[in-house]
Parts: sequence; structure tokens; C-alpha cells
Amino acid sequence: MTKNAVRSALLATTVAVVSIGFAEEILWCSGAMSDTPLCVEFRGALNDRSKAIEIYGELSSVSKAPWSNQQFIVAKNIFEEANLRFDDEYFGQSSQLYREAVSLFDVLRTDLNAAIASANLILKTVTETKNFVAAIAATQRLEGWDQGDFSQERSLVQSMIRDEERINKARRLIADNNYEKAKAELSQLETSLYDEDSQLLTKTLKTISRKRKVSRLIRDGLQAIDEKNYESAKVFLLGAKQLAPASTTVLSNLRFIGEIEKSIEVEGLKRALDAYKSAQQFKLALATVTRLETIDQTSTYEQQKTLLENIVSLSSTLENLDQQMTSLSSVKLRKACARFIATVDSTDLTKFGINFQSKYEQFKGRYQTLSTKVSVTLRSDGKSSIILRPGGKLNKFKEITLKVYPGNYQLIARCSGVKEKIVDVLVKENAQGRTEYIACL
Repeated sequence: MTKNAVRSALLATTVAVVSIGFAEEILWCSGAMSDTPLCVEFRGALNDRSKAIEIYGELSSVSKAPWSNQQFIVAKNIFEEANLRFDDEYFGQSSQLYREAVSLFDVLRTDLNAAIASANLILKTVTETKNFVAAIAATQRLEGWDQGDFSQERSLVQSMIRDEERINKARRLIADNNYEKAKAELSQLETSLYDEDSQLLTKTLKTISRKRKVSRLIRDGLQAIDEKNYESAKVFLLGAKQLAPASTTVLSNLRFIGEIEKSIEVEGLKRALDAYKSAQQFKLALATVTRLETIDQTSTYEQQKTLLENIVSLSSTLENLDQQMTSLSSVKLRKACARFIATVDSTDLTKFGINFQSKYEQFKGRYQTLSTKVSVTLRSDGKSSIILRPGGKLNKFKEITLKVYPGNYQLIARCSGVKEKIVDVLVKENAQGRTEYIACL
């Protein structure tokens, strides 16, 4: 039976007793007799008795009461004495005793309400005070004082207690360098009460993990340097730099590796430069010396670079002109070839290599052959206007002799009202005395 049910039963029993035991008095005090002193006293006693029974029933059901047992016994004795006086029909005396008992019970009820408020405050502030033992006790007292079911609050406080133990254990594990177990403890937190502590510890674990990784990478990097495995050492130290960008150990060793790598590259480039020059691969040699000029401040490469640039430039021009020089009928090409030959003839070719010299001699000989003009006789009908391309207008004639450079030409005959006629002419070297005929018809 619940405490409210007990109270209701006590009150119902009392009312029943009053109804049965005092039915005659209630009946007698009805009507015109209701205002008599006895009846007024009787009704007052009934009213005081009802209040006393109600508050007594409320307090008697309280377990683990916040008052002393002696206080309740005193009030209860007065209440029971009042019942005896009421039963003996000393209504005035019983009424006074009931009021006295109610007054004492009210003091106890005030103490109870204050204790309830205090217990609720303990629960409300438990996340701030972290007084978990008091909070658990508060839930038990509140249930004993008929304030409801506090099992959920109690369970939450118990979770907080476990979380406090986990946080403290994680701290101890970190102090003992047992980082994985500390991380496992933090992962089992049930509430948000220790979120700030958890975040700080997690940050600490990350910092420790980062430092340990940096130390491992530096150790492996230094070992690789000792083994002259600079490529691997650089990988390790660059990994450490990402985690600890201000580490003097990392930065100084990366600089050392950089100097070593540069020295190795310089030596390799110097060997390659010698090989390219020996093989007369001057473009590759120029690219190599340009790189050396950038990274090696211990030597001067200006003179070599200027020579290689000149060789590469003249070689490129030679190749370009040689491809075009199938004929010297073009004035522009003849002048370009003449300028080139004049430039090369004024240059010391001893450092250009035999390949360039051989190609140049062939080019120059070809130029000399193509620059010797050949006699060509042209005949026509004297009526057609004749044009030589490249060359120009020859106008009308019956026979004319020209000196032209070997190469490909076109003879064009134009007459009014007639479609122009074109004849392709190939003038070969040393082919003196060639005759060609051209007319519109």
C-alpha cells in the first residue's frame, strides 16, 4: 500500500469512527440546537481533529525523517491525548490539544520541506559540486519522503562517478606512459560532465603522439644520413618537419642534406657537361651549364655558357639555312646565307667540333655552287608578254639570253583574250647554254 493510500485510509477510518460514535451528537446539534455552545464546541473539535489527523497521517508515513524522533513522539503523544479527550466528549480540551499537536506537526513539516529543497538543490548542483555521495543520498531521502522515483537521477550520478574514476585513471596511465590504455578509458565516458577534462587529456595524448612520431622520424633520418642514404633521410626529416616545423634538429639536417644533394648534383652535371661537349651535343651541354650556373656559386660558367650559346645559335641557323638552300633564286635567302657565311668565317671554329665544321664546309660548298649563275636562252613569238618567276617582267621578245642562279623557275606567257601559259623550268648547276621556248600559242 502506498503512503498516500495509508493517509487516505487513516482519514477514512477517523471519519467513520466519528460518524458511528457521534451520530447522536451530530443529529442533536442539527437544526435549532446548532448554535448552542456545546454544538459550537463540538464542531470546532471535529474540525481541529480532522486537521490533526491529516497532518499526522502525512508525517507518520515519512521514512528517514529529517527531524529527531523525540520531536515527533511529543507531538504524537499530544495528538493521542487529544483523541482520548475527544472520545470522553471533552470537546473544548481536545480541540486545544489538537491545535497544539498541529502546531508541533507544522514545525516538523516545515523541516521536511526545507530538507526536500536542500536535497533537490544537491541534485541540481551535482555537476558543479561533484559531491556524488551526497547526491546519491539525496535521491534516497527524496524517495523516502514520497517525492517520486529518483532511480534515473541516481543512475546518472552513478555514471558520473564512473566517469570521474575513468578520468583519474586516464591521468595515471598517461603519467605511466601507457597512452593506449588511457585513450581506451577516455573512449568509455558515459556523460558530458568531464568533456573539458577529456578534451585536454586527448590533446595531451595527441601532443605526446606527435612528439613520439617526430622523435622516431628524426632517429630514422639521422641513421639514414649515417648510412649515406640521403634520399631516405630526406623523406624521414620532411615528415618530421610537417609535425614540428620549428625543430632546429630537423631544419639543420635538411640543410645539410640539401648541401650534400647539391654537391652530388654539381659533380654529376660537370661529368655530364664534359660528356656532352665530347659528343658535340651542344644543346644538352648548354642546358647543363645553365643549371650549373644556377646552383653552383663556387665556379664561373659565363665563358662556357657564351661559347655554347654561340655554337647552338650558329648550329641552328646552319640547319635552318641548309634545309632552305635548294636554290639561291630568292634574294632574301642569298643575303641570309651570305651573312651567315661571313659570320662563321670570322669565328674560331676549333671549339665547335668536327661535326659542325663538316656540315658548314658542305653548306659553304653548296652555296658556292648554287651562287654560280648559268646562261639560259629564252625564245618567244615576239607577241606574248613574258614573266620570269622569281625574277620579273621580260616583256615581249623573240630571243633573249639571261644569267640565272641554279634552281626552279616559272616562265609565264600572257596575251589578251588567251589564257596565260606557264612552263616550269629547272636550271641545273653548270648547265650552260640551255634554251627554252615560251609563248601564248
